[in-house]
Formats: sequence, C-alpha cells, structure tokens
Amino acid sequence: MNISDKPRETNYWETEEPEEMDTGRNVLSWYKKAGRLQVSMPSFQNRDGEWKRGKTVAINLESLYEAMEDDKTIAPFLRSVFNLGGDEVKS
Repeated sequence: MNISDKPRETNYWETEEPEEMDTGRNVLSWYKKAGRLQVSMPSFQNRDGEWKRGKTVAINLESLYEAMEDDKTIAPFLRSVFNLGGDEVKS
C-alpha cells in the first residue's frame, strides 16, 4: 500500500471551530477538543486581494502539561516567559 493510497485523516482545524482572539499583533486560536493552541501572525492580503492567515505555530498543550509532570523546570520557565508570579528562570 502506498502512502497515497491511505485515506486522508481529518485535521483538527478542519473539524473543530476554535475560540479566537485577535490582539492586533497575533491571532490566538484555541481548539479545546484537540488540546491545541495556535498562535498566528496577523492576517494579510495577498496580491490577488485574498485574506490569508499569517504564519502559524501550534502548541500541543496536552503534551506540554504531561511533560510538566515529569520535568519540573517547565513551569518556572513558562512563568518567566509570561512574567507570571514574578519568578525568573534560574540558570
């Protein structure tokens, strides 16, 4: 069986409607069922006049939470990144 013979799996962004927030500098899209947070650059208009989503990265928060249980350095790092609680990452 070739890879092209396999039926295509449906992507979470095609089946789930996200909660979205546009900050003006980023667009945040929360896909609760999939446990994914997408962070995008602002949308832009291409040469054909079509609006396109800016470059996007997705964070698998479920995996991140699981990793936090095993690696106790993740939570202090994230607090530092988001400046929550005033903690700084110690080297």
